[in-house]
Amino acid sequence: MVPLEYRVGNMNELLDKAIITAATGAITFIVWLIRLEGKVKHIEKVQETDGERIGKAIDKMAETQNKMADTINEMRTASTSLFDETRKIAGALSSSQSRGKFGEAQLELLLEQAGLREGIEYEAQRSTTDADSSGIPDITVRMPGGTKLFIDSKFPFDRFIEAHEVDDEAERERLFIEHKKDLASHVAALAKRGYHESQDSPDFVILFVPFESLLTEALRVDPLFLENAFKLNVTIATPT
Repeated sequence: MVPLEYRVGNMNELLDKAIITAATGAITFIVWLIRLEGKVKHIEKVQETDGERIGKAIDKMAETQNKMADTINEMRTASTSLFDETRKIAGALSSSQSRGKFGEAQLELLLEQAGLREGIEYEAQRSTTDADSSGIPDITVRMPGGTKLFIDSKFPFDRFIEAHEVDDEAERERLFIEHKKDLASHVAALAKRGYHESQDSPDFVILFVPFESLLTEALRVDPLFLENAFKLNVTIATPT
């Protein structure tokens, strides 16, 4: 039979082990709870950060949309204003005579901005019409070495402005094709004058149009327009 003292001591030892085991388990559980709490807080922080980012993104999107709307309104206002100004210009240039004077004035202004002086580096023959009847070029530029460069200003505008005033795309395209033909007729008429055959002239003459868009639309309709003009010894120039 096992002595009582041994049994009590053994029970105390077992109790101590149970307490240590329970304490170890409790500590492990507490550590797990602490870690879990940390993970929860991290998730909450991430969620909060993501929420802030989403909120800022929504605010930024709304701000961008507002700016875009303002820009569209400004563009619409500017477009309306530009169209009104274009109609005013069209009214002022309704006659062939006014267009001829405008084109020549634009050409002379560019020459002066380039440092050329009338009566010294160039001579101007101011016409009273935009027709091709005159036998004298609008501008004669004296080049170094005695060469003379002949420039004629032309302003085919009727079909061009009509095309911008119609809503039907097919009709607009037809009018732009007619505009290209108008410009081509000026090229052909200038080539027939034979300025490029003059002894003091290079092998070409220059046809000046006062608006870039007059040439742009002709090129859009006929990409070989410039090449075909040059075959007739005519080079087309614009303000830009």
